[in-house]
Amino acid sequence: MAGLSLTVCVMPCLAEIYKSVDEDGQVIYTDKPSQSTESVDMPQPNTVPAIQMKTRPKKEPKQQAQVNYQSIQITSPEDDSVVAHGPGDFTVVISTKPALKSGDQLQLLLDGKPHQKSSSGSFSVKNIDRGSHSLSARILSKGGNVLKSSAAITVHVLRPSVVSPGRS
Repeated sequence: MAGLSLTVCVMPCLAEIYKSVDEDGQVIYTDKPSQSTESVDMPQPNTVPAIQMKTRPKKEPKQQAQVNYQSIQITSPEDDSVVAHGPGDFTVVISTKPALKSGDQLQLLLDGKPHQKSSSGSFSVKNIDRGSHSLSARILSKGGNVLKSSAAITVHVLRPSVVSPGRS
């Protein structure tokens, strides 16, 4: 649409201009030739070349520097500890050095299988079956890639038996 309006505005400038004088001596300019008009030589109109705009390169979003974690460790419960009494509930505490970066997550593995994810270093584990279990943890990036893994620890869960309530 803008191109069409520009063409319409420019076209009259390109038309031939004629000059005539009427019987009262007034000068008349027109674009229509007649027997009493003479052609007028018009100077070239002033023009300015278009400015070439420099385009700025698109800024890539800043990639946050990936944290190189020095360590990840399960600090509670201790390796080879016993969770006695109750329904098999306990808390797992994980520490990292340096502290967990925003966007990264901790993942707790129970017997080698993903169990829970958290952005804090504490996991509340519920209703774990009796017996010995392996716990380990890993740090996941925002994209889900494993950045660092902990050593596995063993926890022994003792639960009251339905058959023998006095035995664990």
